[in-house]
Amino acid sequence: KPEDVEKERRDIGKELKLIGDAGTAYAVIQQKEENLATGKANYRKTEEEIEAERIVLNELKEKSKTADDIYAKSREFYETQAVAIDKAAISLRNWLRKSGSDICPVCHAKITSLISEQEQNDLLKPSKDALEKAETEKRKADEATVKASTAFNTRLRELDNSKNRITDDEKSLAGLKEAFAKIFSSLGIKVNEENIREKLESIKTALDSRKE
Repeated sequence: KPEDVEKERRDIGKELKLIGDAGTAYAVIQQKEENLATGKANYRKTEEEIEAERIVLNELKEKSKTADDIYAKSREFYETQAVAIDKAAISLRNWLRKSGSDICPVCHAKITSLISEQEQNDLLKPSKDALEKAETEKRKADEATVKASTAFNTRLRELDNSKNRITDDEKSLAGLKEAFAKIFSSLGIKVNEENIREKLESIKTALDSRKE
């Protein structure tokens, strides 16, 4: 009957549209899977890079700690020496005033003048130079550590964001596959099958031949 033929043609048309929609939906799923695979590969690569950066950062922290220790010891030595020189000058000045003598109590030579500020500075110069050098090294080490630590924390946040994106993409992909399974169940194709595109094309070819 003509009406039966027309109905079959309409049914075939609906099936063909469904196949076209399935092909489009599957293309979206494939793209999502590719993007997810790329995202995971990039995540693993970033993880490896961050581990290498962690080792470098720990080395910088050790250098910074060593520089801090050297600076602390240099400062302590400088301050101890400065106090000792100052005390010696004060003690000598007091002894001279109390004794009224100008003969050195240690070497018994005549004291012509007390130690001057310049002479004190000259005595302190080696330890002061060492302190300034230690302070410079400490500052450099601390700056390098802070810079590396800031960059490292930024990378950790990026990794965390990347992980969240992967989780979201996995949920989105699962949702697309679930929708595909429900909407296109009549085609008898499962979303995780291989060669889906070929199977859709095969169904389309069969329908096209019936349509004719």
